[in-house]
Amino acid sequence: MKKTTLICILMSLCIAGTVNALSIPANGLVAHYALDGNADDRLSDNTGTVYGATLTTDRFGNPNSAYSFDGNGDYIDLGKPDVFDFGTGDFTISVQAYITGTQNQYESLLGEWGAPGGKSGNWSFILSSYTKPSFAFDNPYADDNHTHLYGGKNYTPDQWHVYTATRRGNHISFYIDDVKRSFTIDPSLPLLPFHIESDLFLGWGNGFDSSYQVQGSLDNLLIYDRALSDTEVNELVHATSNNPIGSNPIPEPATMFLFGFGLIGLAGIGRRKTGNI
Repeated sequence: MKKTTLICILMSLCIAGTVNALSIPANGLVAHYALDGNADDRLSDNTGTVYGATLTTDRFGNPNSAYSFDGNGDYIDLGKPDVFDFGTGDFTISVQAYITGTQNQYESLLGEWGAPGGKSGNWSFILSSYTKPSFAFDNPYADDNHTHLYGGKNYTPDQWHVYTATRRGNHISFYIDDVKRSFTIDPSLPLLPFHIESDLFLGWGNGFDSSYQVQGSLDNLLIYDRALSDTEVNELVHATSNNPIGSNPIPEPATMFLFGFGLIGLAGIGRRKTGNI
């Protein structure tokens, strides 16, 4: 009985001490560009084409685990996969960015903007020299046919931030790290479409205007087919690596030591009891 109890205690300690490499949610994740050495989507055969951008360290200090853009012709073309065409469905888009240098009037971390005609639904994560970052999107109900949903805080140059946009029905939110701003379309109006008309770019949001190119580093593009909650967005911001939750649980060293020490002890108990029979 005592042996069984000890085993249960040791297993509980091991489970409690097991930490996921990351608290990023996996539920609803449909595209994951980790940018660890390449521009491939980990969840499909979609492969981005890199133009000029070079590998650099990510926010955790891992080498060759993010891409650096010089603001002068560097970008990654992700093409037009179906998972980027959200239509009127819910979604979450998240990307990490480390911005350097002086901003021009507009620069885009990520987006598809300026496509001629078609279905509309263009969108982009935009930085500018005189306002806070924004999630910009086509909005036929607005006076100028588009909306800038500005973040609740500004970015700090030479520092990593996590930018996330979510859409749940007519409710659209934009987060800079875990600071949220929201915008709601009149529920009596039809849902806004978020289509993909031209290729989606990292480091450049407008294929027709070179001034939209970013100077800095980008990492870990995540696309979900649902709107993450505030709690889940907070998990993106405070994650300890760039792998989805549950992918590679890592036992803490102390826990592994306790577990191994306990097993050795149990083996000794077993031997002593055997010798006393």
